[in-house]
Amino acid sequence: MRLIKVRSPRDLADYSLPPGTEVIVDCDMVPCCGYLVCAELHGQRIIRRLIVLEQAEDGTLTRVALVPHNPAYPTWEASGDEIVGVVVGLSRPPGPTGAVSYLSPHRLN
Repeated sequence: MRLIKVRSPRDLADYSLPPGTEVIVDCDMVPCCGYLVCAELHGQRIIRRLIVLEQAEDGTLTRVALVPHNPAYPTWEASGDEIVGVVVGLSRPPGPTGAVSYLSPHRLN
């Protein structure tokens, strides 16, 4: 399992993630329709909900829509190659009660 940390982008503001929240991404996990994924588009990493538009017979994602939670941001169409990994956790900065972490935000609605 290869994990990377990505600073919470502004387009996740509706998830109530405070500044400094780190998004934990599993680069080896197979992305499924509806999961939150990290993708690299136009030189920046973004977090979006994955919608599969086309898939090859071998399961390779050939065309996807990357849908933001915040409607003020655009939906992007891309090939599956732009997906870096699946969001598997969040790590919030320490607050009055210390750091807060939880897993499986790819299931957030």
